[in-house]
Amino acid sequence: MTADRLRPALRPVLAVLLAMAAGKVLYNLPWFNLWPPVHQPLVFISAVALCLSLAFGPSLVYPRSRSRGAPPAFSAAAALLTPVVWDIWEMVRVSRDFSLGVSLYYGLNPMFLGAIAFAVFQMGLWESVYRLRGNEAKGKTGLVGPILTAATGAAAVYVMLFWAMGAHWFYLYGKGYKLLFH
Repeated sequence: MTADRLRPALRPVLAVLLAMAAGKVLYNLPWFNLWPPVHQPLVFISAVALCLSLAFGPSLVYPRSRSRGAPPAFSAAAALLTPVVWDIWEMVRVSRDFSLGVSLYYGLNPMFLGAIAFAVFQMGLWESVYRLRGNEAKGKTGLVGPILTAATGAAAVYVMLFWAMGAHWFYLYGKGYKLLFH
């Protein structure tokens, strides 16, 4: 595979990664001490940038890279890059105060896994659209994989984040933490 086929996916990936990084850095700056009058607006704007890039970045990266000729596997990896980088960034942040094992376990937090599951849902949905538009589906069987992918991602989001507001999954996560680290 040539670099020319992969290059179209780099722009949307870099744009989403930059929005995520800018939102995260700006959110964590001590605005209240630096410039109190703009504390709340800047924190709000940076939180929106961070959350939108994490939640809907895959809907920008995946279809854009697929429509410009990137293969499905590379498009999927590119779409997952932002939530994975965010997860690693948070694990590194936590590792300043906790052990390596606790920090790695923190990477399994339902919020991080939910972001990845939502990305999987979006990629399945966009691949279905891509196949329908490109007549690549070859009948209804060509859509089974993307539809199952979207359904699996949606089910995982439901279980991790919305099933009783995520409490059940978080209790399992907490029990795992207690078993491993107490």
